[in-house]
Amino acid sequence: MKVKPLDPRIRKDIFGYFEDYSEKPTHDPGVDTICPFCANKLADERKTLSLALFDPEHRDRSYFYRTCRACYNKASDEEKDQMDYSLIDILIEPILNKSNN
Repeated sequence: MKVKPLDPRIRKDIFGYFEDYSEKPTHDPGVDTICPFCANKLADERKTLSLALFDPEHRDRSYFYRTCRACYNKASDEEKDQMDYSLIDILIEPILNKSNN
């Protein structure tokens, strides 16, 4: 599976996050969002993945996203890494823009 450029429908609203160590996320995008790999609605079998990102405005925030399990399993390690990098870029863009102003 070759990772295509991110579909323009993939925006920050696919991400969930925790602001502390509770079991319930502060924000959960739910399962009616789209898979970043195939850009279709998430399949019934899903995988939740964490992103390592330092956000200076939200130091305790940890982010996650969901994919179709089949899409994730078909992707190579390189494609999974590329996807993580692309998604991190979406999250850090506002941080970088703020620091450039």
